[in-house]
Amino acid sequence: MSLPELTITSRSNELYPFKCTLSGSIKEGKLGISSDRSTIGLACYDSALVDSDPSVTTAADVHRVSVFIDYTGNITNYIVWTDTFSSVVSGAVLSGNETWTSGSTSVVKKSLETGLAEVAATFTEESISLKFFQDELFVNTPTSVTQVSNLQALITSGHLLLDFVILDTTNNVVGLDTLYAIDFIDNKLLKFAYSGVSWSAAGFADVTEPLSIFGHVTGNGSIILLVGTKSGIWKFNDLTFDSILVAESAWFLGISLAPTNLCSDGLLSTSIGETDIDCGGSFCAKCSNGQSCANKFDCSQNYCAGNNTCGTLLFKPIISLVYHLISIFSNALS
Repeated sequence: MSLPELTITSRSNELYPFKCTLSGSIKEGKLGISSDRSTIGLACYDSALVDSDPSVTTAADVHRVSVFIDYTGNITNYIVWTDTFSSVVSGAVLSGNETWTSGSTSVVKKSLETGLAEVAATFTEESISLKFFQDELFVNTPTSVTQVSNLQALITSGHLLLDFVILDTTNNVVGLDTLYAIDFIDNKLLKFAYSGVSWSAAGFADVTEPLSIFGHVTGNGSIILLVGTKSGIWKFNDLTFDSILVAESAWFLGISLAPTNLCSDGLLSTSIGETDIDCGGSFCAKCSNGQSCANKFDCSQNYCAGNNTCGTLLFKPIISLVYHLISIFSNALS
């Protein structure tokens, strides 16, 4: 069995060269992979712990920042938060030209084109981890997991939910159907299932001091979960404990897929909307004639034929030919 490459944040990590550090709060260090999987986001403090302790300083002394790193390892965007949004430091994620950052009781959206920031969602509790699943943004608070676009809570449970993952595990229900969340106070890995109408509890497993979670559905339908704790990374097969993959005295605050360029990996990536290998959808290049498409926007010639194949629209030449023949016929009669 193989797993996708992972990116992990821990309390002891420091992101060079921006001295991206964490204060030691278990609610920080959450990682967010962008909707096209090309960029990973992290909210943190721009200060080395040897210089100052972010846990006892203010935004005026230590900047709260959102850092975004692409699949080449380069930092593509670096946002310093001040004033109204100076308390955001839990999680960050990128989608197109918009960044989303969690912290305090809000989710903040900022346009990379205009530089304008606004509160996209407000909660009665602190927003912690932000994640995209099937192009929808979700966030968790200590007692809920909510879809940001409509502020609909999928689940309301637990005492201190720190992270979550939502998966599409079965064909019996369209779309996302299984949610896992970790409760730090109860020391539980919680499972919820979607019936097509509502979410309900579907079991739990014990885990000591869980901080973060990553989920993956294998080719044969097995569910692999990795749970970061205060002392290592635990592996589960669904709710069945498998092994401790990493044993280390560090807080594993975030686990995520490593960023990658799905538009040039030689594979059909339907998760980002590709209709053929490395083309189609909202993120990749348009497809050439003969390649598969879902609509005209997937095609370089802006034409998707009835057999869902990109082609060239022939109506205009045919119409021109009809007009030409009519002209010839008219001249012959005159």
